[in-house]
Amino acid sequence: MKNNKIIFAVVGTAIAIAIILIIFLLIVPTQCSKQQSLATEAETTITQDIQQETVKETETKATAETTAETTAKETTTTTATEATAATAVAPTIKLEIYEGPTYSPADNVCYYRIKATVTGSPVPTIAFSKDDSGGVWGTDRVQINIHEGESYNLIAVAKSSAGVASDSILLTWGCSETPETTAVEETAAFAVTSVIASVDPAFYEGMCPADITWSAVITVNGPGTVTYQWEVEGGSTYPPESITFSSAGSKTVTSHHSMSAGYPDNTLWLQIRILSPNEMVSNQATSTLTCYPDIDVRPTIVNFGAVACGSSATYGVIIKNVSWGKLDIISANITSGGSFFSIDDDSCTGSSLFIEQQCIIGIKFGPLSVCGPIGTIYGGNLRIKSNDPDEGTVNVSLTATQS
Repeated sequence: MKNNKIIFAVVGTAIAIAIILIIFLLIVPTQCSKQQSLATEAETTITQDIQQETVKETETKATAETTAETTAKETTTTTATEATAATAVAPTIKLEIYEGPTYSPADNVCYYRIKATVTGSPVPTIAFSKDDSGGVWGTDRVQINIHEGESYNLIAVAKSSAGVASDSILLTWGCSETPETTAVEETAAFAVTSVIASVDPAFYEGMCPADITWSAVITVNGPGTVTYQWEVEGGSTYPPESITFSSAGSKTVTSHHSMSAGYPDNTLWLQIRILSPNEMVSNQATSTLTCYPDIDVRPTIVNFGAVACGSSATYGVIIKNVSWGKLDIISANITSGGSFFSIDDDSCTGSSLFIEQQCIIGIKFGPLSVCGPIGTIYGGNLRIKSNDPDEGTVNVSLTATQS
């Protein structure tokens, strides 16, 4: 009995140990898995936190770089703008008299010479309201002439891409001399101050030659003698002539001419040249001439005399232009007696004749187809037409006697 109890005790103890081992084996793996899961979750959380921090740092760095780049661009733009502004400078201008007032007895004016001083960038251009020197003194200086009792407000403008500026100065007669005083104190040398030519008529139409008169008004500044000479188109000249002045003033000289102009040269000019006390040439005064032609027909009566039956006779009628206009021969016809007379030769119709040129029309009588009694007189007419203004038609009487 005692042994059985011992056995039961040992067996019970073994079973209890086995149960404990089984329970331990079941519990330990589960706890390990939980601990491993907790570790994995912790590691994942740490990794995400690190990634988030990395993203934040990257964004912060990018933002800083963008800000720096923007600031650099703004700084560059500002600097360029400031540099441009520093380069362009608005213009300024100041007028000042650097010479004058000075009296000029030759012109009877009191003149000033004014200079414009400008500043600015780019360099501005200067424009003056007036310059009596015509730009002789340069682009920044002018001369203003003032007559006694007058004044002038000179305005100058400086202009550039940076702006516009202006200045003005009022100029008045400021000379101590007056024209009367200067004339007493200083007598100007005797001289011709102007010469103006004209012609009458300026246009002429009619028979030539024509009477044309050229005139010239000569003006001097005092007493003295003027020597002058007429000059004609083409280079020819007339002998020198003289005219005396007892005081300052003007006188008229004339030159009369009988003029003709051949076709087509129908214009002619004359001018006058002052030889002393000073040299001066006038304008060219031109006259335009339209010269009419003048027809001359010879003879205007043609008598063939006695012509035997069955025979013929010829006679030449001469047409000549005795004027300067162009003579145009329009036609030549037998207007009566066509059975007895005919045009044998015609070198005139359709031709043009100039001064002293001529042509011939050949007229023929017979032979008759039927002869009349001896002593029969035959008559006819030759009609010539041309552009002669007063003899546009010329008739030539034709006669012949049967023998």
